[in-house]
Amino acid sequence: MVKISVIMSVYGYEEYIGASIASIVNQSFKEWELIIIDDGCSYDLETIVNSFDDPRIKLMQNQSNIGLTPSLNKGIDGSRGKYIARQDAGNISYSHRLEVQYNYLEKNPDLFLLGSSVKLVDEKGMEICKKIAVSGWENIKKKLPQYNLFFHSTIFFKNQDKIRYREKFKYAQDYDFYLNLLSQQKKMDNLKQVLVEERYVDSSITFGKRQEQEGYAQAAKAFYVERIEKGRDSYDKFSIDQLETDEGKQEDLNFFARQKAHYLLFSGKKIESRKIVQDLIKKEFSKKLIYYLWLSYMPNFFISIIKKIKGIAYE
Repeated sequence: MVKISVIMSVYGYEEYIGASIASIVNQSFKEWELIIIDDGCSYDLETIVNSFDDPRIKLMQNQSNIGLTPSLNKGIDGSRGKYIARQDAGNISYSHRLEVQYNYLEKNPDLFLLGSSVKLVDEKGMEICKKIAVSGWENIKKKLPQYNLFFHSTIFFKNQDKIRYREKFKYAQDYDFYLNLLSQQKKMDNLKQVLVEERYVDSSITFGKRQEQEGYAQAAKAFYVERIEKGRDSYDKFSIDQLETDEGKQEDLNFFARQKAHYLLFSGKKIESRKIVQDLIKKEFSKKLIYYLWLSYMPNFFISIIKKIKGIAYE
C-alpha cells in the first residue's frame, strides 16, 4: 500500500539528481511512491531513473517545459498516497525524513501540513548553515501573512480536498498555497529538526527574476487579505501584466554571493563570510557590504543580539 507520494519536478540538476533520487530510495519508511516529472530536461533523465530499478519510482514526461507549478499539480493528480511529500530536484532527504513526518501527522491528525528546518549546502556538499523553521500553529497563524515560513522542499501534507497549487503563480506558488490553507483554517506546523539538505548553488535561484518573484509573493498576500475581508479573492482575474516585472532591469549577478555571505555571517562563520564580502567589495560598493564586513569583526554575542532582534534563525 502506498502511504506517501513524493513529488519531484526536474528541470536541470543533472549532476545532483541521482543523489536526490537515492535519498528517497534509501528511506527507512518503505511504503512510498516517488513521482518524478521530467519538465523538459536537456539530459537523459529516464536512463538515470531506470538505473534504480525500483517499481516505486514513476516517471512522467512533459512534452515541453511547462514550469514547476503545473508539473507539481500533474504529480499530485497522479498520486495515490495518503500524504504528499515535496522534494526539489538536487535536494537530499535524510533517511528518516518520511518516517518522522508520517508518524508526526499520524499522531497529530488535526495538522494538515508539516515542514521542517533545512541545512544549506554548497555545490561540493559543504555546509553553509542550518535554517531553523518557525514552529507553533499560533505563531505561524500570526506571521505567515507577513512572510513565508516554510521551506518548500520539506513540506508533507494530507492528500485530500483536491488541494492543488494555483497555476497562474509561476513563482511563490508555495506561499500562495500556504496562505490558501491558512484561509481555510487548516493547521500547519514546522519541526525544528533538520530533515532535508537544500543545495544552494547559482542555478537554484533565478536571480534575474527576483523582482518578479517578489511580485507574485505580494499578490499572494493581497489575495489572502481579499479572502479574509470579502470571503473570496480575485485570482480568476489575475494576470502577470498586473505585476511589476524585471523587464529592462539589469540582472543582479552578485546576489547569490551576497546572500551566501549573509548566511555564513549570521550562522557564525565570520571568516568565510568576510572573504566573500572582501571579494564583492572589489566589484561593487554598497552600505550592506560594508555593514557585513564590519559585523564580521564583531564579537559573536553582538551578532546574536542582531539575530534575535531581526528574528534570524540560522545555526
